[in-house]
Amino acid sequence: MPDVLLSAPTKNSVQKTLASQLLSTAGASDPISFSDVDGIPNLPGVLVINRVDSNGTATASKREYIEYSGTSGNTVLIKTRNVDGSGSALTHAVGSIVEWTPDITWAVRMYTALSQVIDITDVTAINSSLITATGTSTLTNKDIVLGGSNYINSSGATISAILDEDTMSSNSPTALVTQQSVKAYVGKQTSVDSDATPTPTGGGKNNELYITALAEASELQAPSGTPVNGNKLLVRILDDATARALTYNAIYNGTLADLPSTTTISKTLYMLFLYNSEAVKWELVATGEEG
Repeated sequence: MPDVLLSAPTKNSVQKTLASQLLSTAGASDPISFSDVDGIPNLPGVLVINRVDSNGTATASKREYIEYSGTSGNTVLIKTRNVDGSGSALTHAVGSIVEWTPDITWAVRMYTALSQVIDITDVTAINSSLITATGTSTLTNKDIVLGGSNYINSSGATISAILDEDTMSSNSPTALVTQQSVKAYVGKQTSVDSDATPTPTGGGKNNELYITALAEASELQAPSGTPVNGNKLLVRILDDATARALTYNAIYNGTLADLPSTTTISKTLYMLFLYNSEAVKWELVATGEEG
C-alpha cells in the first residue's frame, strides 16, 4: 500500500512544547503530549522536535522528524520515528520545541500522489458518473466526451489541454499541468559544502542554495534556468570557522540591503533575492545573520 498523504496544520506557524518527556524507545501508536492540539487536525502529519531551542537557535544534533497518524486528546500518535532518515530516534525533554513545517517527507508524498496516472485506452465517450480503474493506465484518446463537451466537463469546468510548462506563464483556467512542471515551478534546492563559484537555480518560483562549510573565497554565479518576475532565491552560507570573502555576478544587485562582502566567522548568513524582470536583476531585499 502506498504511503498516505500528510495533512498540514489548520493555522500558520504552529509551535508547541512537549508536555511530557518523549523517550527514544517510544514507537508506533505511542503518544506525544502537548497542553493542547489547537491547529492540528486529526489526520496523518509530520512534526519536527528540537529543530531550534527556546532561544530560536538551530539544534541540528537534537532534531527529529516524526510522522504521526492523528490526534487523541492532547496528544498525537506516533507512526514513524526519524521518518526522513536524517538521524535517529532521540529522547526529548519536557519543554522541547515542536513545530509543523513543510519538509521533505510531506513534499515527496505529494509528488508521489501527483505522479499516479489513471490509464484508459481508446476511450471516445464516458457517460457513467463513476470510473473505477485498477493498476496504471493512460488516457490516450484526446476526444473524451462527458456532458456534451469535447473534453472532460464537470460543473462548467473544461479541460482543454495538458501543458508541460515549468513557469506556468500561460495561467490557463482550463489546462492541466505535468508533474515535472509542478516540481520545477514549486522550487529547486541546491546544497554544497564549499564552492568558489556556486550556481543556484533561478527558474523555479522558489529557489534555495545552501553552502554548509565555505572554505574559500566565493563568487555567486548567475542562477541557472529562465526566471520570471518575482521568483525568489534564498542563499544560506556558513563558513568553516574562517571568514570568507564574497563577491557576486553582475546580475545581483543590492536594493533594500547591501550585498555582504564577507562571512562572519561561524555565523550563518541569509540572503533573500527577488527577480526583477524589468531591471533583469536578482535584487537583494533582505539579509540576516545568526546572532
